[in-house]
Amino acid sequence: MIDSLPMPLSDLFVDDPMKHPSIVERFGKRSQADYQRIIGLLYLLPAEDSLQLVCFDGTWACGRPPANSERGDQSSKAPLRSSIEELGLLTYGGGPWVLEVVNSQKRKTLHWGSRIDVLVEMWRDGSMGRHPFLSLLLSTGVPGCKCFKHNTPSDVLRQFVDLGNVTNSSVTDTTPIEVLQSCARVELAFEKRRRAHQWTIFGLTLAVYDGKRFDVASEMYPRRWARFREYEICNVVLKFAKDIIPDKPNGDSVWKQIVVMFRSEVDLANFNTSMHHNVYTSCYAIIRLLKDTAFPHLILELIRFVVLLREPLAKCALFQIMCSRRSLSR
Repeated sequence: MIDSLPMPLSDLFVDDPMKHPSIVERFGKRSQADYQRIIGLLYLLPAEDSLQLVCFDGTWACGRPPANSERGDQSSKAPLRSSIEELGLLTYGGGPWVLEVVNSQKRKTLHWGSRIDVLVEMWRDGSMGRHPFLSLLLSTGVPGCKCFKHNTPSDVLRQFVDLGNVTNSSVTDTTPIEVLQSCARVELAFEKRRRAHQWTIFGLTLAVYDGKRFDVASEMYPRRWARFREYEICNVVLKFAKDIIPDKPNGDSVWKQIVVMFRSEVDLANFNTSMHHNVYTSCYAIIRLLKDTAFPHLILELIRFVVLLREPLAKCALFQIMCSRRSLSR
């Protein structure tokens, strides 16, 4: 199986999004079972690891890598904390998959992100020591963890982040932020394939060119978008939101503000996936309307109206006023 990899062995640990934007580009098209076997052989440390919660120097020992930074929110942590306080940390199926940190006791978790967030909150406020089963974990650590080598590439880690989170009922559904972020990875993968085949819009026609972009999106994220138009709306939202920086002291882009809003204000545990497309199309309409005006600071407020109040954009008086002003100025 390893001998059939479409890459030189020297590339196994190269972490270059342009070269290997996904495991499909790295290992070729295979079944999910084959991906897991290959990744286990190449990147897992041979022995099971115990996840220490606190280092010898008294500092907290585990956190999230960038690949697992987009899941969970405050509303999903509240019931999880209640469950942990009542029942303890259930580890019948083993501990989480973790990423080693060079020359350190610390580890990064590829799933269990919300559980770890709750544990660190309880450790900081002193409540962890009041529960015997949690106090025991402070000294023994969480047993039965599979540990990935520190230089495991990010595309490989993302595969196991997605796989590990399937078992976490509080954050099983892919969040809108994750969907939007995935467009950037699709575009990198398409750009690599476009260069290899020397595709151009003029050589293929726009429809065929976009069809090949959507083929890459469907390979990397099966059934995430039903059609190219849905993918392109998400891609445009991500691109414009990253480019727009309202005139405010902190200088954060609209994208960074959207991420903060979702993490701190949106109840992702009760955010039905059927609502996602409405959010994307509303964000698309808002950004297209305001990106070249003097009112980019209103973008976040309009998105907050759609997401938090769960109302269609057509009911937003401010949006209708902005549309009227835009049409009158033409």
